[in-house]
Amino acid sequence: MADTRKGFSGAVMISLLLIIGGILFFSYTESDAEKNIHINEVMTNNLSAVSDNRGGHPDWTELYNSSGQAVNLKGFRLRTGERGSEEFIFPEVELKPGAYLIVYMSEKYLSDIVPENPDSKFSVKNYIFTGRGTGSAGLQEEAAAEGTLYAPFNISSDGTRIILCGKAGNPLEEVDVPGLRYNTSFARVSDGKGEFKVLSPSPGSSNDRSEALVIPSEHGLELSHESGFYDEPFELEIRDDRESEIYYTTDGSDPIKNGRLYSGPIKISDNSSLPNMYAGLKETSCFFVDPTSVQIEDEKHYKLPSENVDKAVVIRATSCGEDGSFSEVNTRVYFIGYKDRPQYEGLPIMSLVTDPDSLFGYEKGIYVTGKAMDDYLIRENEDNVTPWDDANYRNRGAEWEREAVMSYFDGDRSLKAQQNVGIRIKGNWSRAYPQKSLNIYARKEYGSETFDTVFFSGDKYESVITMFNGGNDATYKLEDVIAADLAAGKEAEEPVSREEALSFSVMRHYPCFLFLNGEYWGIMDLSEKFDEDYIVRQFGVRGDNVVMIKNLELEEGEEEDIELYDQLRYLVYTGEFEKQENYGKFCEAVDIDSFLDYYAFRIYMGNRNDWPARNFALWRTREPEEGVEYGDCRWRFMLFDVNNKSMDPADLEEGFDFVSYVREGDNMFDELMKNPGFEKLFYERLEELSETNCSPETVRAVVENRRNIMELPMEGWYRRFTDDAGLIAMFNGKADRIEEFFTRRKEGLDKLKY
Repeated sequence: MADTRKGFSGAVMISLLLIIGGILFFSYTESDAEKNIHINEVMTNNLSAVSDNRGGHPDWTELYNSSGQAVNLKGFRLRTGERGSEEFIFPEVELKPGAYLIVYMSEKYLSDIVPENPDSKFSVKNYIFTGRGTGSAGLQEEAAAEGTLYAPFNISSDGTRIILCGKAGNPLEEVDVPGLRYNTSFARVSDGKGEFKVLSPSPGSSNDRSEALVIPSEHGLELSHESGFYDEPFELEIRDDRESEIYYTTDGSDPIKNGRLYSGPIKISDNSSLPNMYAGLKETSCFFVDPTSVQIEDEKHYKLPSENVDKAVVIRATSCGEDGSFSEVNTRVYFIGYKDRPQYEGLPIMSLVTDPDSLFGYEKGIYVTGKAMDDYLIRENEDNVTPWDDANYRNRGAEWEREAVMSYFDGDRSLKAQQNVGIRIKGNWSRAYPQKSLNIYARKEYGSETFDTVFFSGDKYESVITMFNGGNDATYKLEDVIAADLAAGKEAEEPVSREEALSFSVMRHYPCFLFLNGEYWGIMDLSEKFDEDYIVRQFGVRGDNVVMIKNLELEEGEEEDIELYDQLRYLVYTGEFEKQENYGKFCEAVDIDSFLDYYAFRIYMGNRNDWPARNFALWRTREPEEGVEYGDCRWRFMLFDVNNKSMDPADLEEGFDFVSYVREGDNMFDELMKNPGFEKLFYERLEELSETNCSPETVRAVVENRRNIMELPMEGWYRRFTDDAGLIAMFNGKADRIEEFFTRRKEGLDKLKY
């Protein structure tokens, strides 16, 4: 319960201000209305609950005016109880009767809005009109005019004290906020009065309808069996060393809300013969909701499974003590009798368990068409659905991240990691597919900033990975991984040295099965994700020095770093690279080997449609890093998403001019090709590719390795997502065509256009 100690009204503030040798005296007496301004709600761990108008998620404090008159808050103060805490002084802002006001609390966000210049001289004029001594502080008033206030300090999610002071500087209220889980708030049960409790957040509105949240204690249960693979059924016992009732679920839902009472050992056996709970939901794809939405030939094969899919037993359990407190939810995943299922042999399995509403719920489910599509069809007066239409699964950002329990088993079926994570849908067009790509995040808010295992070679633990469906190549899952393996110089299961790899970044990957809430969801590729952490792991630069651009937008770095990319674009715009001096400036700004390898490789592969206009990324360091090879502030390229149109022998049959196609769509490449020296290097690089990374022999080794690993898992994939395992012939046909493309590509270099 909060400690709400109110200050005394009638306190007098005397301000002494020296102005050109004279002294002015100001006095002010607090009004009764001031006492009706209350701290109403506080959130100290805002992962995704509330977004400000800048798209961020800073923590916040809500004030409420319980009086019958408007109150001008200018001069009110807000601070924390920590020693040396900064103080936020309210600008000119009026809080109307019965109204709420959000104050965001973030050192980072305020620095963006009010860029104080430490070298600015003190200005008496600015102090009189703004209350601060430098000319930049007036920006806070501008932010207030836009309805957004930012206090210049962070607040701790481990517990803090929030203090509201009146214009005289005396405390009006103090609230001791306990440690909070993410996306929960500490709020008054009744607006402006009464006790505080942990509630579901209601920023800018009444707390009356907020849900009181159950805060699990650190007390834990003991389950007799760990998550894993078991050849035979067994009896699962759940024990608690305190007097309590135990509740559990088997559908992935929260046992605190939906649990059944545990009365004795639970029989755990293979449940694959049970009806599908989730695999048969038509809302997982617009192609099931409206078959006329199919626009690509391969998409017409998607069908809901007519058979029961393979399953794992999911148990989620909690206990409730005599004091009404619940223990943390324990989650276990059991695979029973899988030793005779050869399609899983030697490959890892990723299990994700979350409340079904988080994935498949009408309003909040991230995996379904849901309310977003229904609203769109009504709003646009549409009857027919397309893959680009609004849908729940098309939403992005932190608000559409859901907490889940990840259990990862390696190819030997050993449990390597089990922890709480966040999951989001990934991709563009392929979000409409029934098997969707997922980004998986380790976060402090879920328990750990990194995963409990290393997914790729090295000693650095990742914080984000991707379960990749193949994008536009989802029905084959060949193009992206083959391209990455060829670029990395990879013919077998392990990549070769960097010297044999091309000079641009690729994401490492390997096949991995996915189970969602215990149901088989097909084979995918577990891969890295291009972000700041990737660049740090691969190139040894500092994370706070990374600038990354993706599809013309800043992906990593500070807001002003976009200017670095604009400088590169201006250099290209001014062009005249046929002049050696200008070409030399470009080579100072860009790693020319990375540029040559990247463009030569994508052109050799016959990659087009979504590229070069989209699907490109590059990175650099903001500042030089002495002694670090890649800390030289030069731009380097990153390969991703080559799954729309590439490696198609039909293009060679038609004599498609790939070089002209890219020159027409990419001003940077076109300008460089005007330089005779660069043009010569480019065509030499194409020839080198035909003998090395893209030689028919290398391609055949990579494709056949992929075919051998994936043929049986893909047969199961076709059974699951097309209801026809015989379509494995499509997979083998695509693999054959890729080999044919590279054989003919080399044979025709002398006579065909590049």
